[in-house]
Amino acid sequence: MRKTVQLILIAIAFCFTAAIGQTNHHYKLNDYSLDSNLRRIAVSALTIDGGMIVVTDNEYRGSLSPADYGFSMIRYDSTGIKLWNTFVSGFTTSNAVLMGIVELPDNGFAIAGNTTFNGGGFILKTDASGTFLWMKNYATQIYGCVLDPSDDGFVMTTNAGNTYSGIIKANSSGDVVWGDARNYTVDPDHYYVARPLNNGNYLAVGTAYDNPSISNGTGLIACYSSTGTLLWSQRYVGPEWTAGFNDFTELSDGSIVLVGTSSQVAVPGLRTLITKVDSVGNVIWCKSSLLASRMTDYGYKFADGFLYVAGNYDWSGVDLRPATTKIDTDGNVLWTRIHPQFDYINDIVYSTSKDFSIIGSKLSFNNTRTFCSTDTALTQSCALYDTAYVFNTINMTTTPTAPVTVTPVTSATSQVRINFSAVNFVKTDVCSTTGIESNFGNGGLSVSLYPNPANENLTIEIEASEFTQDMQLILINSLGATVKSFLLDAPTTRLDLKDLSSGIYFYSIKNQKNASKSGKFIVE
Repeated sequence: MRKTVQLILIAIAFCFTAAIGQTNHHYKLNDYSLDSNLRRIAVSALTIDGGMIVVTDNEYRGSLSPADYGFSMIRYDSTGIKLWNTFVSGFTTSNAVLMGIVELPDNGFAIAGNTTFNGGGFILKTDASGTFLWMKNYATQIYGCVLDPSDDGFVMTTNAGNTYSGIIKANSSGDVVWGDARNYTVDPDHYYVARPLNNGNYLAVGTAYDNPSISNGTGLIACYSSTGTLLWSQRYVGPEWTAGFNDFTELSDGSIVLVGTSSQVAVPGLRTLITKVDSVGNVIWCKSSLLASRMTDYGYKFADGFLYVAGNYDWSGVDLRPATTKIDTDGNVLWTRIHPQFDYINDIVYSTSKDFSIIGSKLSFNNTRTFCSTDTALTQSCALYDTAYVFNTINMTTTPTAPVTVTPVTSATSQVRINFSAVNFVKTDVCSTTGIESNFGNGGLSVSLYPNPANENLTIEIEASEFTQDMQLILINSLGATVKSFLLDAPTTRLDLKDLSSGIYFYSIKNQKNASKSGKFIVE
C-alpha cells in the first residue's frame, strides 16, 4: 500500500500505438495540489466515469467523541473538477488505517481498513455522495479488498493471527460467506491480494516468511473454490523469489502472470520480478528486470486486465521515480516510461486497448508545489513555484532510457566494444530458479556490439555460458517487422550486421523454452 502524501496528481488517457518501438504519448495531466481539502492521501481509485475518488488519512477534529474521528472523501470528475467532498465520521474512536477503496455498481463506495494499526478490520459503505450507510467489523486485520463481480460482494485478504494468511469472501452487505486461514510457515506470512478467476475460483498471492529475523520471504499463491475450499497452493523457494508477489493478472488460456519484487544478494537493489505459471501454479518462466546498477525497480501492480507493471526506480542514485512498463505474454519488455511528475503511483487502471490511467502523488516540501500542464503540441512541462510564485520551467522526461547509439565516422579506429550491461536501458533476464531447470541462468547471457567506424561494419556478439542448440537471435525494426533471424551455433557467436540501415532495432534471444533476453540499439 502506498500511504502518502501532501499533493496528488492524476494523469489520464495515456495513449500508445501498437507498433513495437514506435510509441506516441498523448497526455492529460490534472494537478490537485492547491485543493485545501487534500491532506495526506490514504487510498485512492479511478472511478467508472473516468474520474477519481480520494480518501485522506484518518483525521481528528475536536473532542474524543466518535463523531470527531473520521476521514475526508473527495470526488473529482474526468476533467479534474471537484464534484464534492465530505467528512465521514462516527465509526471509530482511534486512528483507523485505510487499506483500499472500490467503487460499487450503484456508484457508492466501499472503504476497507483496520480500526487501528493492530486492530480488527472493517468495511464501510457510503452512497454515491459519500454519505455513510453501514459498517461491518471483522476479527482479523485486512490487507486488501476487491469487488467480486459475480455477486457484487467483496474478497478480502487478511492477517488471521501473526503466522496466518487469510482470505474472506463477503456478500454485498459485508456479511461473511466463507473464510480461510493457512499457516504456510512457522513465521509471519500473508496474502497481499485475492481476486476471482474466470472459472469462478479465487486466487490469492503474497509472501511466506521463513525466518522472522529477515525482511524478505518467498513467493506464495493459493487457489480456492467458489465455496472456500483450498484447491492448491504453491510456495516458490529460490534466490529470485525473496520478496513475494504483490499482484497478478489472468490470461485468456488460464495461465497467471504475477508481479513481485526480488532482492537477490548477487544483484544489488530491488528488482521487479515477473513469473508466469500455469492454471495450477507450475512455473512456465520467471524473469527479473535488470536496470543500471544504482537503480531500484519495485513491481507492485498490474493494470486491470492487461500487462502493465507500475514501479519506482532510482534514476539518479537518490530519488525514486515511478515507472510503467509494458511486457508481452513472454515477459519481454516492450517499453518503459518514467513519470517524473510523481513520487509514487497510487493506482493504475487499464481502460481500452490503447489507454491506461494512473493516479500519482507527489511530496511537497517547504510549501513548494508542482504544477503540470500540457500545451497544444502535447509537450508536457512543469513549473515549480514557491510562495512568491517565482516560476522555473522544467521539461518532463519523454523517453525512459538511454539506448546505445552507434555512429559511423570516417576516421580509421579500432573496434570499440559497447557492453549492454554498462548502459542505462531496460533489458530482461531469466531468473535462475531452485528446483526448476534454469534456461539461461542468472547472468548467463551477455550481448555486446562491436562497431567499426573505419569501414562502417557492425558486429553483434552473444556469449552464453549455458548454451543450448535451440538458441535463436531475432532482430526487429521499429515497425515491428523481423529484419534478421539467426540460429546460434556456439557458446560465443559473432554475427555481421553491416548491412543494417539507419534506424532503431530491437533484439531478442530465445530458446524453445521461451527463455529470452531483449534489448534495443540505434544505428545512425
